[in-house]
Amino acid sequence: MIFAGKFMDRQALYSVDGLYYLAPTEDFAPPYYACTPKQDCEYLTKFFSGEKVEPVKKYHLRDDQFYIYIPFVGKETRYVLLFRRENSYRKIGS
Repeated sequence: MIFAGKFMDRQALYSVDGLYYLAPTEDFAPPYYACTPKQDCEYLTKFFSGEKVEPVKKYHLRDDQFYIYIPFVGKETRYVLLFRRENSYRKIGS
């Protein structure tokens, strides 16, 4: 889930990825969400500035990756559900 908040009087994007965030405490500090230019930065900027946007699906067939953004607007909040699959290939061993 991606949501907007304030950091030093500027809008910042945060993400929640784990189930342990379901019961927030006073020291709740979600990580920042780093948008990716040409993939989701423009979309998220439009949505969190109040514009109406549709769900977006982005596929990278060669890498077998996908990103699905589903926006939600509540009474006093906006957030985006992000479903993604990413592959990363690394060398095993040395």
